[in-house]
Amino acid sequence: MGDGFGSAGLLHQLASELKVAFPKILGDKRLVQAWSYKYDEGHERGIDPHSDAGAVGRHRQPLLLLPSFACVPFCVCCFMFASPVDARVILLFQVSVNLWLTPDEANLDLQSGGLLIWPEPPPDDWSFGQSNVNTEAIRAHLDSKKFRKEPTSLEEWRGNHKEQAGSQHPNNQVVGLEVLRVPHRVNRCIIFQSRLFHQTDVIRFKRGYRNRRINVTLLFQ
Repeated sequence: MGDGFGSAGLLHQLASELKVAFPKILGDKRLVQAWSYKYDEGHERGIDPHSDAGAVGRHRQPLLLLPSFACVPFCVCCFMFASPVDARVILLFQVSVNLWLTPDEANLDLQSGGLLIWPEPPPDDWSFGQSNVNTEAIRAHLDSKKFRKEPTSLEEWRGNHKEQAGSQHPNNQVVGLEVLRVPHRVNRCIIFQSRLFHQTDVIRFKRGYRNRRINVTLLFQ
């Protein structure tokens, strides 16, 4: 955070405004890390499945996707992944914020280019290295959970969970098998629990420097 636009204070300004917009999620947290990627032309593969934080404690209850939306000066998809036993357990963990900056006109496939999110954290005994960079082990772990092969679209997910927001879904097993696909949109902001596995979706952007996919990530704790 000490170089580029990070040193100019822009990231800290964005973090402060996010904390004001989402006080229940970020109000008591501080910005601890940030990074940004600008992908090369023709690069269709982004970051492999990984977790941005190691497992914390032994909160192993089934995870649910609880939608929350707010009116802020940019497009927001805010997803709290929390335990149905105690939704406040999310406050114990790190929170990731992903923001996309490339204009929509650059994206050749408006249904992709964003993020895939699994409602699954690393096993309790995994180190940060295992959950962040051991792609082979991560894929084997996710395959063992029998997730649906085709990710659930954002629109479908919203419809499935509209009535369950803030409460326990009547069928946890079905919800737990959904992998959420959030398509790329300029100025779209995604908020989720850092330890959940996530992956860059397929990237199909136009050629040209101004069309390169840009991702900014803020990590709060």
